Amino acid sequence: MRVQHVSEIAESFQLDFTEALEKGMSIVDARPQVEEGKAQEERNLFFILFQVCKELSQTSTLQELLENSMKLIFEVINCERGVILTLKDGKLVPGFAYHRERGVIPGREMNTSSTILNKIILEKVAVATDDAQHDDRFEQGMSIVQFNIRSVVAAPIWEQQGVLGAIYLDNVAKTHAFTEDDQRLLTAIANLVALRMKQEELNEKLRQEMVARDNLSKYHSPDVVEMIMQRGGEIGLEVEEREVTVLFADVVASTKLAEEKRPEHMAALLNDFFEMATGAIFTHKGSVNNFIGDEVMAIFNAPVDQEDHSLSAVKVAEEILKRLKAYNEQHPDHPFDVRIGINSGVVLAGNIGAQARLQYTVIGDTVNVAKRLCGFPEVNRIIVGEKTQDYVKNDYEVRSLGEVPLKGKSKPIPAYEIVL
Repeated sequence: MRVQHVSEIAESFQLDFTEALEKGMSIVDARPQVEEGKAQEERNLFFILFQVCKELSQTSTLQELLENSMKLIFEVINCERGVILTLKDGKLVPGFAYHRERGVIPGREMNTSSTILNKIILEKVAVATDDAQHDDRFEQGMSIVQFNIRSVVAAPIWEQQGVLGAIYLDNVAKTHAFTEDDQRLLTAIANLVALRMKQEELNEKLRQEMVARDNLSKYHSPDVVEMIMQRGGEIGLEVEEREVTVLFADVVASTKLAEEKRPEHMAALLNDFFEMATGAIFTHKGSVNNFIGDEVMAIFNAPVDQEDHSLSAVKVAEEILKRLKAYNEQHPDHPFDVRIGINSGVVLAGNIGAQARLQYTVIGDTVNVAKRLCGFPEVNRIIVGEKTQDYVKNDYEVRSLGEVPLKGKSKPIPAYEIVL
């Protein structure tokens, strides 16, 4: 017997279940105009399936779907035990098991026939047997003999992309427990369950994507978030060498400011600074790598490729200074200054840290130099390293500061200022 999909059943009654549900139709309203010669069983089947469809449409989680499905099945099919199995890592595992007398039971108590399950999964057909031990189709089934399996009706839960699971009902002691109508009804219910399982799978994927987008949007520009999501929402675990531009910006004399201001005022000032810095970084498709005290660290050309990453970083610095000037004009009672350092070069980029708390970041001498350049005493200026100035010298006027000593460097290095 082939699997009969719900759409075929609905078509035979000239009614679409989904349309009926969307219109809020009751069972009475949805009563099909069947021809006089249609069997009463057909009429009853329709009403049952409509009710099942209505009930399953109201489930919100996969587990709730499995539980409600099984309880509905027990209302319309006279079985002793039942289990809904779901496919995980290529194996069928119990999702919800039920006993007519005992109620919910552990899935391990359901001694199902692997022979029957293999048949319905491989052939995508429902199976009913009056007595499995004397059914020629299953004469090689060791589990049937071992577990003294008698009456069984089972149907695959599947859709076009593949098998999602199976519904297995049995009556241990009784033979001839299930009818052809039971088999047909279980087939239709299994297909309804498949539709809802697929919908719930898509809903869960959407929920995870929304969480991933929300987390990524805290540190990356919308364009970068979109590029990351297009490759699966993962930044990538492998550490790699890549050329980046690193920008550091911090609030000057924040310790002194903290002494002079109330804690809530200092927090508000830092939040204003981080807001203006983040806005500029995101505008130019950079990524906020970290907030450390009064300092923000941004990277360009990681985790996704970015043309003219050095130029983007300098544009960010220029925009921060413009926003700072406007802020100070609007808040003459509590202005503040910033320092900005930028450097370009090769780094190690990837998820780095303890296994329990990995964080995407960049490490290397390029990062250290950028941080030291940010420590120049001059305020509200853009100090850059040699490679950065080489990349942007055709777009900005650059003034050499000569070779300067930096903490942690054995020799002085060339430093430059972007002239605005």
